[in-house]
Amino acid sequence: MQVLDKTHVETLSQALGEPAWVLEKRFKALEAFARLPYPSKKDENWRYTDLSEAPLELPVEAPKGLKLSRDELPEPVRRRLEKTDVSGFLVFVGPDLVYAEVPEALKEKGLVFTSLAEALKTHPDKVEAALFQAVYTEDKFAAQNSAFFTHGAFLYVPAGLEVEKPLGVFKVLLEGEKASAGRSLLFLEDNAKAAYIEEYLSLDLPPPCTSPPRRWS
Repeated sequence: MQVLDKTHVETLSQALGEPAWVLEKRFKALEAFARLPYPSKKDENWRYTDLSEAPLELPVEAPKGLKLSRDELPEPVRRRLEKTDVSGFLVFVGPDLVYAEVPEALKEKGLVFTSLAEALKTHPDKVEAALFQAVYTEDKFAAQNSAFFTHGAFLYVPAGLEVEKPLGVFKVLLEGEKASAGRSLLFLEDNAKAAYIEEYLSLDLPPPCTSPPRRWS
């Protein structure tokens, strides 16, 4: 089993081009990850879950910069898009945001829907105000994700804006010996409303693993 250390964290953060404050937060999360015990069936939240085969120490894989056109999207994604009615969507393949489609009308009203890495560059104040606030080092899994997340969606809805149709994120899972840890950050101002859908699809298994639409306001 590989030991994940500060070198892994620093290499990942540099590959993502993150500011220094994110790296410091990652380091603190790594310290918590090393200190906290793995959950067991003695813990109420995990009493019915077998974690013996969970690859908790796999090295993470940084994005490679992969981009695709809509016609080049994996078949499970294209098939899913035919059956859903979203106003905008992001597609991740592993840790890469390969395609984004957001209506200009929503952008003109101030809505931001992009990758977390891109939002750190274009809207750093909004990300810093909210990232790590809801999930940080509450348990070993949260600490691991906070230290090693490789990608994620960022949604910002300005005050008073109500998005009628859902916004979707579709993540294609890749097989391999490296992990890809995601994190989503949803930032809604006062009186803003939006429904957010996040789905996980496999290249081999057509039925998606779906989180139900959530209405945020």
